[in-house]
Amino acid sequence: MLTQPSSLCAFKLTIAATAVKTISALLIIPIIYIGWLAIALGIADGHAYDAKQLEKQWKKQDNFSQAVLADAITLSEAAVHWAPDHPDYLDQLSRYLTLRYLIDKDQGTAERVRALLLHARTIRPGWPGNWAAYIDIKHYTGKADADLGNAIVQGAHFGPWDPATIQAITQAGTANWKVLTPEAKNVVSQTIKRGLASPVPGLPMRTAKLTERGVSGWTIEFTQALTQTLVDEEWRRANAGAYIRLTLTLWPLLSNQQGDLLLVKMMSKSSANNLLKLARDSGRLAFICPRLPRTPRFNKLCASALKP
Repeated sequence: MLTQPSSLCAFKLTIAATAVKTISALLIIPIIYIGWLAIALGIADGHAYDAKQLEKQWKKQDNFSQAVLADAITLSEAAVHWAPDHPDYLDQLSRYLTLRYLIDKDQGTAERVRALLLHARTIRPGWPGNWAAYIDIKHYTGKADADLGNAIVQGAHFGPWDPATIQAITQAGTANWKVLTPEAKNVVSQTIKRGLASPVPGLPMRTAKLTERGVSGWTIEFTQALTQTLVDEEWRRANAGAYIRLTLTLWPLLSNQQGDLLLVKMMSKSSANNLLKLARDSGRLAFICPRLPRTPRFNKLCASALKP
């Protein structure tokens, strides 16, 4: 009478032990997997760190070379190998490959850059730096298409004040203004305005230089938009150099009325020597002087130029 319950109890204990072993084995699998991921990420991070150190060295010591770049690419490729879905490593490798493309102009390299950036974007779609890098490679390869216009719009949406995004949009937008949609053109104009007004040290002047670099692509529409930006914007005096630089480039392209308006605006903010020289040589002092602030420098300029 006691044998049957004892056998049943032993059977239940056997089943329970088997279940515990099974569950333990199943629990070990994710633990092993998580451990493997941690090891892989650690190795990847080490390679990415070494690549960044090379980059810091060539920037600090100004010893950039193709050999050093090749080493940085190799290290970044190793990082991506160990962590193929890590957006930081994908973006880092794309940046170094972009530098290689600017040297060798190999289309295969450019295609690889685009593929890396698109893959990183599927993981982190709203990252401004990714959009900036994508705009850059589109511009460098001469791909002035609807995809570039969309990238400009999206880049400004996700990183309106991000320095890298501002510079990428300014450079690509001014050079390819003619083929952009009205929406993309407006984004470019607003981006240049933000770049010129930025409190980030050096960014206003970099924005001005990149805008100026695309002068061959300027149209009447663009010069009017840029003039409006310079005239309407209440810019900081600390950023005067950037505004003055663009004024000196833009002024010869304007009508007399627009040029007068621009000079008066600039000179009401600054009495820099290059502005005074431009005003003196313009032949327009009779129209400009009545609207200038009454300061000793301007009074002297106008008195000497307008005396009978």
